[in-house]
Amino acid sequence: MEKEHASAKQSLLAGQAIRQEANANLLAAVKAKDFKQVSVAQMMLDQGQKAVNEASAKLQTITADRYHLLAKTITLSSQERRKCSKETESHQIK
Repeated sequence: MEKEHASAKQSLLAGQAIRQEANANLLAAVKAKDFKQVSVAQMMLDQGQKAVNEASAKLQTITADRYHLLAKTITLSSQERRKCSKETESHQIK
C-alpha cells in the first residue's frame, strides 16, 4: 500500500508540474498570438488535469482502504482484549 501511495503522490506532483508548464506556455502563446501553441498548451493542460484527477482518485481510494484496515484492526484488537479478559476472569473464579 505504501508503494501505491508513493506512486500516486508522484503522479499527482507530475500532473501539477505539467499543468504549471502548460499555463506558462499558454500565456506565452496568447501573448504571441500563436494559436498553434495555444492548442498545444491546451492539450498539455488537459493531460495534466487528467493525471491530477486520476492520482487524486487513487489517493482517496488508498486513504479509504487505510481507514477500513485501521478500523478492522481496532475491532479485532477490542475483541481480543474482551476474550482475554473473559479468560482471565474464568481462571480467577476457579
